[in-house]
Parts: sequence; C-alpha cells; structure tokens
Amino acid sequence: MCVHCVRNCVEVTKNFVRWMHGSCIECPPQKGEEEEVVIISFYNDISLNPQIIEQAVMIPQNVHRILINLMKYLQKWKKYRPLWKLDKAIVMEKFAAKKPPCTAYDEKLQFYSKISYEVARNSLTKDEHCVRLQLGPLAGTVQESARSWVVSLGKLLGESAKEELYSLHEEMESLSKNLKKSPSTLEDLKFVLATIAEIRSKSLLMELRYRDVQERYRTLAVYNLHVSGRPLSPALLRWSQARGSVCRCSSDALPRICLRLPVMRLKWKAHPTVT
Repeated sequence: MCVHCVRNCVEVTKNFVRWMHGSCIECPPQKGEEEEVVIISFYNDISLNPQIIEQAVMIPQNVHRILINLMKYLQKWKKYRPLWKLDKAIVMEKFAAKKPPCTAYDEKLQFYSKISYEVARNSLTKDEHCVRLQLGPLAGTVQESARSWVVSLGKLLGESAKEELYSLHEEMESLSKNLKKSPSTLEDLKFVLATIAEIRSKSLLMELRYRDVQERYRTLAVYNLHVSGRPLSPALLRWSQARGSVCRCSSDALPRICLRLPVMRLKWKAHPTVT
C-alpha cells in the first residue's frame, strides 16, 4: 500500500501540463509514434529526479521498519491470548473435578488478578515515529477476560466451601443426635460409646476441615468475590452451635452412662439373655 501511494504521488504529475517556453500557455499535445498522443508534463522531470528516486526507495523501507518494531512490541500481548482462546467452562469443570485445595484456588486467583494489575500499569499508547498505537480497547478486553476467570474461580471456590460447610454441619448434627440417645439397652450403650469414640477420633480432622472452610471464605474476601445464595454467617453460626453441642453432649454422655450402669447391671442380672 505504501509503495502504491509513493508511485501515485509521482504518477499524478502527469496531469500537470508544462508551459511553453517564456509563457504560461500549456504545451499542446504532441503526436508520438503510431499516432500516439503525448502530453508534455512534469512527470519526466520528477520521476527521474535523484532525490525523488531516493525517497521512493526509503519510504517503503522506513515503513517496513516501523511495522517490524510495532510487531515486536505487540508480541508481548500474545501471552494473554489463552484468556479468550481456552474454553473456560471446560477448564473450570476439569479443575473442579480434581477437588483442589484452597491453595490451588489461591494460586490461580492470584495469577489472573496479577494480569489485570499488570495490564493496568502499562501505557495505553505506543508511539513509533509516525504511528501511534491506541491500546486502550485491547487492555480493556484483557482485563475483562482476566476478571471473568477470577469470577468463575470464585464461584467454584464458594460452592466448594458451602458444600463442605453444610456437610460438616449435617455430620455434627448427626453426632449430636446420637449422643443424646439414652442407653436403655446394651446395644444402646455400645452405640453411644462408639459415637463418643468416633467424635474423639474425628475431632482433629473435623477442626482441620472447618479451618479449611474458613480459609476458603477468607480467600474469597481477599479477592473481593461474593458468594451467591444463602449468607455465610448463619451457616457458620449453625456449625459452631452444632460443634459446641457435640462437645457438651460428649462430656455429658459419660456421666449419664455411669449413672445408668447400675440400673443396667441389675437388668442384665435379672435377664441375662437380654442384649
């Protein structure tokens, strides 16, 4: 295109007819070979001028050099292509299927958040001699795409946190209910004792699971992500109440069982076959 423009600038001089010597009267058309009409113009003077010839060669070279420099500058923006080239739904589905820990979510959230911060720090214009790149639309698209990945990850993290929280709550409610059972038979006693043993063996694991849920919600807050659905506070409160209830019931169960043992011992002596 540049070569055509330069050529046209020279070719257009054919429209400028020369004047006759010592006057301002245009030269009349002349007959050339085979009755061809020749217009006497400034074209021959300009097209054969050494400076014009030099400029006609240099301009395309300079433009080519400018374009190469711009392409080199734009190469660094290609690293953001996966933001919109990858199928986000498929990537998120595969990631969630691995049941990743909170640290894995945090790493990815930090990666995409860093992209937005990095792009925001870049200049939105790039001047290369006579060309100015307006990078505002490109930067906006990159930031919007990065934010959409952050939101998608936040949604998965929030869902995993709620699912684990409600699972903990239900498990604690079940243990609390089992502890409140009055041991009137040997099987009931075994059941309550087994529940107490289960609580003791699971206490550390349950606490770690609860801390993990807290960390997931803390991570969401750090990246300014909001969880849709029921609010978190009531759910955490219910879980805390259930945990406290289980602890109290576990502490109260043994004295209650000890009080019941004499009565149950008499029953077993009176009815040794009863189990």
